[in-house]
Amino acid sequence: MNIKTAWDLSSANLSLLRKRFGVVMEKTARKLRGITCLKMEPESPAKKEICSSRAFGQRVYDLNGLKQAVASYTTRAAEKLRSQ
Repeated sequence: MNIKTAWDLSSANLSLLRKRFGVVMEKTARKLRGITCLKMEPESPAKKEICSSRAFGQRVYDLNGLKQAVASYTTRAAEKLRSQ
C-alpha cells in the first residue's frame, strides 16, 4: 500500500486498512486523523453497593471475636465509601 510514514497511514483508505490489517490499524489511522474512537466518561458513575467480605482466619467462638471482626470489615467498607 506504499505506506512509509504516519502521514501516509493517516491518508490511507480506512476500509482497505481494515480489510487488510484489521480494526486496530483502522483505529490507528483514525487517531492520526484526530478522530476519537472511544468516548471518555468525565466521571465514573457512583457504585450502588460496597462489599468488604473476608473469611475468618480461624473459627470464632466468642462474641468479642465476632464484634472485632465485624468492626474491622465495617471500617474497611467505610474507607471504600469515603474514597468513592
